[in-house]
Amino acid sequence: MLRFLKGYLAAGQIAAAAIVANVVALCVAPFITRLYSPGDFGGYSTFIALTFIDVVACLGYDKAVVAVRDDETSHRLASLSVVCALVVGGLAATFALAWLWLVTLKPQGFGVIVLLLPISVALVGILNAIYSTCIRELRFSVVAASRIMQALATAAIQLSSASLVLFGAPAGLILGQVFGTAAAVGVALFARARRAPMPLLMAPHGLFALAREHSSYVSAVVPGLLFNSLTLQAPILLVGAMYDSTTIGLFGLTQRIASAPMALLGIAVGQVFAGRFSQLLRGGAGVHEAKVFYLRTAAMMLPIAVVLSIVAVPAPWLFGLVFGAEWEPAGYVYRSLLPLFCMQVMVGPLQSVFYLVGRHDLYWKSEAARLTMVLCAFGLAAAFGLGASVTFTILGVIGAAAYVVSALLAVHALSHARLEVKAGGESA
Repeated sequence: MLRFLKGYLAAGQIAAAAIVANVVALCVAPFITRLYSPGDFGGYSTFIALTFIDVVACLGYDKAVVAVRDDETSHRLASLSVVCALVVGGLAATFALAWLWLVTLKPQGFGVIVLLLPISVALVGILNAIYSTCIRELRFSVVAASRIMQALATAAIQLSSASLVLFGAPAGLILGQVFGTAAAVGVALFARARRAPMPLLMAPHGLFALAREHSSYVSAVVPGLLFNSLTLQAPILLVGAMYDSTTIGLFGLTQRIASAPMALLGIAVGQVFAGRFSQLLRGGAGVHEAKVFYLRTAAMMLPIAVVLSIVAVPAPWLFGLVFGAEWEPAGYVYRSLLPLFCMQVMVGPLQSVFYLVGRHDLYWKSEAARLTMVLCAFGLAAAFGLGASVTFTILGVIGAAAYVVSALLAVHALSHARLEVKAGGESA
C-alpha cells in the first residue's frame, strides 16, 4: 500500500509541473503582449495550430514504448519513434505550405512558420519518445523537470527576441516555442542519461521489421489523437482562413487566457474524478449513483463558470489594463465566446468518463460532433459574409451546444455501463 501511494504521488509530479508551466505562461503574458502586436500573435497562433500534427509525430510507437514487456524492445521502439518524428516533421513542412497557399490572407511571419514548423514537430516527437521511456521507468521527476524547463526557456526567449524583425514580426514568439521544446529535450536526455544512455537511433535493417511488428499501435492510436488535436486547433485555422492576422491574434490570446482555469483546475479535477469514479465502478455502483457523481462533479465547476461570466462584464477594460491598450478588443471576443468557455470548464475535465466505462466509440462520436458543429459555425459565417464579431458569437453558442452534446453522450454511456458489466458477468 505504501509503495502504491509513493508511486501515485510521484506520478502527480507531472500534473504539478503542467500547472507550474501554465502559471509561468500566464505570468509573462502581460509583458509579452506589450512586446508583440495582435498581428504578431496571429502568426504565432497559426504556427501553434499547424503543429496539431505533432501529437502523432511518433505514429503511435511512443505508446508501445510503455506497453511492451522487455526493455530491449522498448528501447528499439523509442529509436523507431525518433525516426518517425524526423520523417513526420519533414512532411509537416509540405502540409504547412499547402495550407498557407490555400488561404487568401497570409499570416504574419509566413516564412518563419514554414521554416520552423518541421523542426518543432520533430522535436515534440523526440520529446514524447523520451517521456514514454521515462514513464516506463517511473522516472516522473525527469518529465516534470523537463516541462518546467520548457516553460521557462520559452518565456525567456520570447521576451528577449521581440526585435527579430528580420525573420518576420512573430519570429521571437515562434523561436521561443521551438527552442523551449529543444531545451526540454536536452534536459530530459541529460537527466535520463544519468541512469543509462538512451539510444535515439537504431540500425536501418531492423527498422521496418520492428515497425511492421508493432503496426497495430498506428491504427489504434493515430486516428484518434489526430482527430482530437484537429478538433482543438480547427477554430484558429478557420479564423485564419477568413480574417486577418490581427483577428487571429485577438482570438488566440482570448483562448489562451480563458483556458487557464482548465489548465490549472481541470487537471486536478480530472484526476480526482477519474480516481473516484473508477472506485465507484469497482465497487459495483449502480447507474443512478454513477450519473449523480458525474453531474455533481460537473456542478462543482459551476462557480468557476460564474467567475468567468462576471469577468465578462469589464472584460474589454481588463484586457486593455493587463495586456495593453491594443488588446482591448480581445475583451469583446471573450464576451462572444463566454458560453463556450463556461461549458468547457464544466464538461471538459470529465471527458475521461468515456474511457472509464469502456465507451471509446462514444468519445470519438462526441469529438466528431464537436468538430462538425464548429465547421458549421464557420460555414454559416462564410456563406453570409459575416464579420468576425458575429462569427465569434455564433461559435460561442454552437461550441457550448457541442459540449452539451458531449455531456449527454456521457450520461448515455453511464446509463448502459452497469448493464454491460452485468452482461459480462453472466457470460462468464
